[in-house]
Amino acid sequence: MKSPQQIDNSDNVPAQKQGGESAKRWQRLPEQRPDAILDSALLLFRAKGFSSTRIEDIAAGAGLSKGAVYTYFSGKEAMLQALVERAVLPLAQNIEDLAANATKMQVIPTLSAIVALAATKLGDPKIAAVPLMIVAEAGKFPNLAQFYRENVLERVMAAFSLLLQNGMDEGIFRSNLNPEHAVRTLMGGMFFQLVWTNVFAREPFNPKQVEKLMQEHLAIFLTGVTIR
Repeated sequence: MKSPQQIDNSDNVPAQKQGGESAKRWQRLPEQRPDAILDSALLLFRAKGFSSTRIEDIAAGAGLSKGAVYTYFSGKEAMLQALVERAVLPLAQNIEDLAANATKMQVIPTLSAIVALAATKLGDPKIAAVPLMIVAEAGKFPNLAQFYRENVLERVMAAFSLLLQNGMDEGIFRSNLNPEHAVRTLMGGMFFQLVWTNVFAREPFNPKQVEKLMQEHLAIFLTGVTIR
């Protein structure tokens, strides 16, 4: 994505906004255009699907010309990557920080805190939609799948692995535990809840219920790995 400081503001406002306060507003605030484009893209990706969404529709939703959109993003793939950076990377960073700052005796409370954080963030349909779109489009866009794996999945898996290894070192978890397999088991249940809530559930969305279910999954997981 290009820096707003590198952009000439004179030709990027759509025809219907060339005069009056609307044009002045967009010329004053070029740094807000990328978020406006991403907001429009996310809305349309969710409503129409990634493949069916046109750049001109995204531009119209953002109140910009099609050419202005290309000033900031090379295409829809770049927008989807930017949505990952905006919506999901902060969550990955927060999980890393929680794991890195936890003492070895804080392993289980930290795991619970991470699950609560993930439930809160992924309980927002606008955030949850992003990883679901990555899964849906990964086969068509391998570079995007690789970006998500390296910048989200591997970072979160490493954070969980650190906590599990610390628990093993302190005699909290079984010494024969395979951290990599255990992490996949833990994250797999969380991902299923994400899919179920946003794709298959028939009941109205309930953020508190999402956290309750994810905490119950963690409790079942801990029962299997904790030394009694």
